[in-house]
Amino acid sequence: MNAEESIKQGSSAQADSEEKSESRLDEQAPSFPILLEQFSGTMEAVLEVLKTVSPHVAGLDAPGEITFKLPAPSEQGLKVLEEAFGKVEGLSSDESGDGGADAESPSSSDQNGGDDTEARVGGKPMGAADLGKTFVEAYKEDFVALRALGKSLKQVAIRPRRENLLHGSLLAMTVGTLETAIAGVATQHFVLHPGALPSEDKEFSLAELAEFDDLRDARDLAISRRVEDLMRGGFETWDNWFNQLLERGFGELADDEESLHEAIQRRHLVVHNAGRVSRQYKSKVSDCEEEVGTDLPIDRGYLEDAIDRVTIFGARLILVAWAKWKPDDRPKVAHAANDLVFSYLRDRRWGPANCIAKTGREIATEEQARLYLQVNGWQAEIRLEGLEAVRPQIEGWDISALSPEYAAAKAALLEDYEPLFELLPTLFEQRLVKAEHLREWPLFEGARQQEGWAEIEDLLPETEEMKKQGGAEESASEDPKA
Repeated sequence: MNAEESIKQGSSAQADSEEKSESRLDEQAPSFPILLEQFSGTMEAVLEVLKTVSPHVAGLDAPGEITFKLPAPSEQGLKVLEEAFGKVEGLSSDESGDGGADAESPSSSDQNGGDDTEARVGGKPMGAADLGKTFVEAYKEDFVALRALGKSLKQVAIRPRRENLLHGSLLAMTVGTLETAIAGVATQHFVLHPGALPSEDKEFSLAELAEFDDLRDARDLAISRRVEDLMRGGFETWDNWFNQLLERGFGELADDEESLHEAIQRRHLVVHNAGRVSRQYKSKVSDCEEEVGTDLPIDRGYLEDAIDRVTIFGARLILVAWAKWKPDDRPKVAHAANDLVFSYLRDRRWGPANCIAKTGREIATEEQARLYLQVNGWQAEIRLEGLEAVRPQIEGWDISALSPEYAAAKAALLEDYEPLFELLPTLFEQRLVKAEHLREWPLFEGARQQEGWAEIEDLLPETEEMKKQGGAEESASEDPKA
């Protein structure tokens, strides 16, 4: 082996060792890029589940979807039910020997061991009090049946809303994801600042020392214990800890600290108190006016707001800590922030897009990154506050020394479509913008809705989907049966 081969092999071995070390470190303490990817990906998945599943689950709470058993009534009882509900399907009097059919109220098992089956009644809306009176009148001669109905109606009253169960679970997942991110950032602090770990206190027992393969195991366990201690402290403890390290408290990282804090406390109610107001909740949430024991339902609007607030706070915490503790990575951090902002714009999540764009601009060290974040941030602000609220800033933006695509961006932001349509063909020919940019970027969404866009579209190559559609139409026109 010559010297060159020896050097190459040594370098390769060192690279493999460093890669294994980084891989091992990522398993024990995920790096900032991985933390950000895991956090944002999970939050996106939670929101997707909410939007996809919530409408279907809400339907389970509709009166027509709730059933329970009705005992077969007497002939007189059947007349009472028909008069009350206007329509009784599949339910016969006990003289016919027919057990019954469907009913619009919650599902319950056969309470009295008889031949009860499900019965459906409908045609007239009825409150709980009137419903009870109707059943008492219909089954007044059958005490056993009436008692069974009483049990069924009690189950109706205490039946939890399916929508609330889903939303409570998603809120718990949302706040749990945030806590995981906070713990991950805290872990990175100790990994990057080993001196922050106590060096004089007794840390391990002899039994624990015997199980360590090397000092890295001892360090990992020491970090894990410090982070666990921190996480047990709660919101106020986390705020104080990070404020000392980042010189930015949670009030600066959150878009609404009180609402964020309330969402975290509401999660505790869901997990530990069945969603009912507790004394601890009232002590933590100053504007809570509900009495202890009151149910706090979680509707879709509340949960969407909570997801956005947690998203903003968690992403900002990761980005700010990453830039603070690894300053050489600031260009990467700004790029990661812009990727997030762009994804939020495409998902029409204007609040997170606006907040993360502002944080990204503070972190960015390169002019191009700041410009991208500024343009994307303005798009979000326009959706949130209206064009007139930010028009002076955009009109005062000096683009004279910038590349021509920024002139197109300014025109698009100001909804000045005539000069925009004059610029776009040239930008496309010069490859300063691509076809997919024009078709997909949120920046050009307003332009794509204008009549003049048809001329721009004619300049762009067909997508695969357009080619398939065109081929299908051609085949159809050639078919004599078409």
